Amino acid sequence: STGIAKAPFLSCSACIGFESTKPIERKVRTSLTAVTSLNPNPIRKDRQRTCMQSWLNAGIEILAVNTSDELDSMPWLNGIAEQFVSNETTTMYDKPVQKVSALIRAGMLTGGQFMLINSDIEIDGDLSILSDAIESQDRLTIGVRYNYDSSAGRQTSRLETAGLDVFVMTANMASNVQQREFGIGKPAWDYWLPHQMRLNGIKFNWIQRPLFFHESHPIGWSNAEW
Repeated sequence: STGIAKAPFLSCSACIGFESTKPIERKVRTSLTAVTSLNPNPIRKDRQRTCMQSWLNAGIEILAVNTSDELDSMPWLNGIAEQFVSNETTTMYDKPVQKVSALIRAGMLTGGQFMLINSDIEIDGDLSILSDAIESQDRLTIGVRYNYDSSAGRQTSRLETAGLDVFVMTANMASNVQQREFGIGKPAWDYWLPHQMRLNGIKFNWIQRPLFFHESHPIGWSNAEW
């Protein structure tokens, strides 16, 4: 009775409120910068480029936060993303990783709203979902990803039950986050950050409808790190 549900709206529970007559928005309505840190491993290059292109297609600018050596090894970034050199990595894990606090610092320097996002998250769907959420600039917007197997495609994607991958905030909101050793993409950073925000009295906007997609790959952290 409400229209034909198509991918990424995969079930009745996923398309609540779906309106067949409402135009789909393919770009965000307001200025937004995606702040990420890239994996310099060449194996991850193609996937990361695909994800970053989806951000650009959505009208989102990109700021890549990496060490100088990492950025030198990724000349393909030129023309795709602005680059922010951060050589102060955390040593809490099996290998050096960019601190979440470094990404937040870089995001604050943009002067506008910014989105912390893992580099392997693709954005696709009705961007009005994101635009509506970030219009409430007094709230932290949290995006939950949908996982899928590359051999089956996004039609098989399922809501992630644990990890969070997208956080949109203002510089004022981010200024009260404490400096800690948590690294982007490592265990617990995605729970620590909203916990910090909640301690500061910040409320949340949740995006749990299909918009952020993650192609399954081997886990990027060890049991010891967890």
